[in-house]
Amino acid sequence: LCPFCDTPLPSTPTPTLSRLLSRTSSQARKDPRPGNPHGLKASLTIYAVFCQRHQFESTILPKAEAKGWPKSIDWDALAERIMQMDRELKQVVDRGAERDDSSIFWRELAADIRNKGSLVVGGLGEQFANFQKTQPGYYGEQGSMVIHQTLYNLFPLASFDVSKIAPLTPNYFVEKVMVPEVALRLILQDQESSVTSPDNVRAALQTLRESASYGNTMFPVDGADWDVDSSSTITSGAGKDKGKQKAIHGTNADDMNTAAERMVVERAKVRRREIEEAYAAESE
Repeated sequence: LCPFCDTPLPSTPTPTLSRLLSRTSSQARKDPRPGNPHGLKASLTIYAVFCQRHQFESTILPKAEAKGWPKSIDWDALAERIMQMDRELKQVVDRGAERDDSSIFWRELAADIRNKGSLVVGGLGEQFANFQKTQPGYYGEQGSMVIHQTLYNLFPLASFDVSKIAPLTPNYFVEKVMVPEVALRLILQDQESSVTSPDNVRAALQTLRESASYGNTMFPVDGADWDVDSSSTITSGAGKDKGKQKAIHGTNADDMNTAAERMVVERAKVRRREIEEAYAAESE
């Protein structure tokens, strides 16, 4: 049993959960209870991170394992995989939102704008309501960071023909259409599925949306140091490095290779706080 909440611990906890338990227990005091003779007591600030990880491994991780979602991702190969989508991503922009072969994310966004208006769709409340729809699935926050940076390299904001994406701004278009579009294509690569098959696309879209919470917890941008065993590793689905495994587990921001990458991490953390604070103020 968990010494803090008295609920069962996973039968095979990851090394991370075991390490967190050891670290947290050393700061707690004994508090044996009738149903848990090994109970401990501490302030919430001491055991909150452990309990979050406990809940994750008890509920989300088993689901992820059953569905074959990865425990590690080859981050070194990710940018190159996205760069190889250059031609297809340009077609996403050129096709607009009204064709049958347009991006599903652009079609959904265009329908929302028609039904609710651009001001409502662009509001913070609506963005929170549709947050899961635009997340990169099991690629998580780290994946989102890499996708954003690679897209900005491929499509500098000043290079957009705004008449093709009106009434969206280039930044909003990248965030709400291009990022999930790239993630969907990455998942199709992982599944070795064709992007032209409607059934494959529907299955990948379901995975994208179902795995968003898992991805954000497993691969947080601010680095949770949650390294788990790499029995399931994604490697490059295309290109010369196919089959090469160089997994990074829950990369800590301090371990990233360049100052630019660390700056992206800090901007993401600040922006996330700004949105949360603005939404709270808007709701008052």
